Amino acid sequence: KAFHGVLTADCYLHMFDAAALLERGASTKLPPTYEPVLTIDAMASTAVAIPEVDSKAFELTTSSTGFLGMKSQKKQEFRTERENQVDSWISAFNKIKKAMTVE
Repeated sequence: KAFHGVLTADCYLHMFDAAALLERGASTKLPPTYEPVLTIDAMASTAVAIPEVDSKAFELTTSSTGFLGMKSQKKQEFRTERENQVDSWISAFNKIKKAMTVE
């Protein structure tokens, strides 16, 4: 399914349903208001290319500590529209994490 991703300065990746954005924007003259369908904590995530799966894919591994201190990891695979965007996404994750740890 197609999503529109936004990596914010406060270190979150917000994923929006691309089809819903297009439909709402086209059907009304008002700016679309929408909520992300998925939000990922980029500080707790590591992005790596997975060329063995797809040259346009990268994987996010997000670590979290839940109830009673139990640690878990969640892996999610993302595909970009073009191959050259994979490195851009990984670089953006690394830059935003570095910026947040310097502050």
